[in-house]
Order: sequence, then structure tokens, then C-alpha cells
Amino acid sequence: MHSISKPHSRPKSTPIAIISPGPQVSIEDTAVPKPSFGQVLIKVEYCGSNPKDWKVFSLFPDVPPSNQCNDVAGFVEQVGEGVTEFRRGDRVAALTLFAVGGGYAEYAVAPALTTFFLPETTTFRGWCFFFPASIEFTMLGYVYCMAFSP
Repeated sequence: MHSISKPHSRPKSTPIAIISPGPQVSIEDTAVPKPSFGQVLIKVEYCGSNPKDWKVFSLFPDVPPSNQCNDVAGFVEQVGEGVTEFRRGDRVAALTLFAVGGGYAEYAVAPALTTFFLPETTTFRGWCFFFPASIEFTMLGYVYCMAFSP
């Protein structure tokens, strides 16, 4: 599934969305993140937006304004040390797990362990909708079972 890609220059800075209580959104310019050991840098094509991205401030008032998005899909831009399964240009989806920043950005860092190849038959948009929805339904089922089990 590896693709061949041509070298190009990546911008040094990129806009990101910062979510604050309200919710309020501001766009800030920040340095393009660099992947650390075991991480990949993804050029984001689509990202998922979940209720937790803006409701986190109601549940945890001490959370500072931040880029809350965890679900991204795009192309591998760079790999960190120790990453052998991905290469630049690979078509992937990932959970950022707040590795560095978040997914409301042009570039996002994710652990290689939560990154996977995205089949050509799955759109970036489709994955970013389906995956968060499936997690939420799974959690609702879990909570229901815990609440109503004998």
C-alpha cells in the first residue's frame, strides 16, 4: 500500500482551530508539528467533529482552550523515528490522541499505533463520519448494558 511521492517543501507554519468555552473558535497560526518517536505527521484531508470537542469545557472547566479533534484522515507527510510501517504519501486515517495539537489543522501528528491504512474504497470523509459515530454508539451500548445488567 505504499505510494511513491515526489519531494516537496512543506510550509513552516499552518493555521489551526482553537476551541474555547461557548463554544468559540479562533484560528491561530502555529508551527507545523514534527513527529516524535513512534509518531506520524499527516496532511489532513478531512477530520471528524464530535460533541466532546466542544462539550469538554462543560464537563471539565479547567481544560484550557485547545484543538480538541482526534479523528483525521489524509496522507502521511513524515514519519518519526522508529516508524517502519508507513511512508510519505500513504493514505491513512488515525486517532491523534492529543499527540501534538489536534486534527482541526492542515497537519496533525498521531501515534503510529493508532494510524492505519485507509482503503481506496473508503473516502476520507466517510471514515471521519463513520468512525466517531461507531465509537459513540459502542459507548452508548456499553453504558446501557452497565446500567441495566442484573
